[in-house]
Amino acid sequence: VTIYTRPVRRIAELAYVSPNLPQITGWSQEAMTVPPDFWLTLIHPDDLPMAMEAFAEVLANDGPADPMVLSVVDANGRWHLVQVAATNQLANPSIRGIVYMVNETGTLKNLDGITADGEPTKP
Repeated sequence: VTIYTRPVRRIAELAYVSPNLPQITGWSQEAMTVPPDFWLTLIHPDDLPMAMEAFAEVLANDGPADPMVLSVVDANGRWHLVQVAATNQLANPSIRGIVYMVNETGTLKNLDGITADGEPTKP
């Protein structure tokens, strides 16, 4: 899956999402790009600080960043482990954005007793 972003304020606006993303997430390309920060709601709350720190680091440095593994939720509430590799292409006049390559590494039914909306699961 390829995701291309343009930095806006302190978040990244998704400018392009590859057509195969709905196969993994169940979210349409349109849902992923409107509103611009929707993708942040898909990251598990425990992973969000790490993801935001990594995003700031990508913005500060040209070229590729170290890949990381995040838990993201699909449209059906299932959690997926994905590896994200980001490359800062802001200085490239043909791109002027951040390019993310996202690869699914596994699926989890429930992650640490947390549902997709961040609430504890019921016993």
